[in-house]
Amino acid sequence: MKHKQTLNVVPIVTILLTVIFSTDGGPARSADAQNVGISIMNWKTALCLDSNTKRHVYTRKCNGGSFQRWIQTFDDRNTFVLKNLATRFCLDSNERTNVYTHDCNGGDFQRWRITND
Repeated sequence: MKHKQTLNVVPIVTILLTVIFSTDGGPARSADAQNVGISIMNWKTALCLDSNTKRHVYTRKCNGGSFQRWIQTFDDRNTFVLKNLATRFCLDSNERTNVYTHDCNGGDFQRWRITND
């Protein structure tokens, strides 16, 4: 399946850095238990990671809506999957540096990690 390029991987890493910490500075907790998701805000722009039913991913002014809410699921490889609360699609990427959402499939392109690189 061919996907339209919507967001480069480098900016998404910056956006995902805010996932690690909650507002009190401590580690973020998985939102799976509450099923309300988290918002992911870009530190520099203060825009939130957003998505739509066409599987596009982009940033937009934070509005608290379900298209800006992401459910984190951690695994035993120190990685996590982000599922959009509204669409139920997972944040995905490919070797061409495209980022988009897609049906959740457990594949490595849907696994994310926060690094200090």
